[in-house]
Amino acid sequence: MDNAASTKASVEQPADEDVIVIPKTLAINVGIAVLFFIVGGTAGLLAGPLLRGGGNAPAAPADAPAAAIQPTALPDRLDNVSVDDDPFLGPEDAPVTIVEFSDFHCPYCQRFHNDTLYALLDEYGDDIRFVYRDFPVVGGEQAALAAECANAQDGFWEYHDALYADPQAYSTTDDFVELAEAQGLDGDEF
Repeated sequence: MDNAASTKASVEQPADEDVIVIPKTLAINVGIAVLFFIVGGTAGLLAGPLLRGGGNAPAAPADAPAAAIQPTALPDRLDNVSVDDDPFLGPEDAPVTIVEFSDFHCPYCQRFHNDTLYALLDEYGDDIRFVYRDFPVVGGEQAALAAECANAQDGFWEYHDALYADPQAYSTTDDFVELAEAQGLDGDEF
């Protein structure tokens, strides 16, 4: 009987190389994925212009003059930037005030400090008041707080310059206090 059953099974089953078996669940999952792809693509085509604000807005004609599509002009002055009690270089009544929003860990801010800041001050002297504002976005929160502590002891700019000389060298409270003491500031008060 076992021989008959195995012979019958081998007659009904084709050889493995002639048959590809796709599980039912795989076929269903692929079908669902294709359906979602089609529905999502259609929804994107229909909703995309509405989300970008181009739903009912007329398009500019292709032959429109360049002057018709110019950006809005910048104002001559920006009077809404507070400089409150932030440290600054230059005279308070300078005709030009530059407010830098900076982060001691930002490599671009460091490059500005190293390559541009003092050259700018040398070139324009008393015509510029340069104000430093903390804006730590790439990890310079502790350095910003430490610089504020240095500012409380009237040592901001020396501390500022030392931080930008090697910003990665200072990461712990002890590092910042050690730098303050090296700058002649009171470490205990700091």
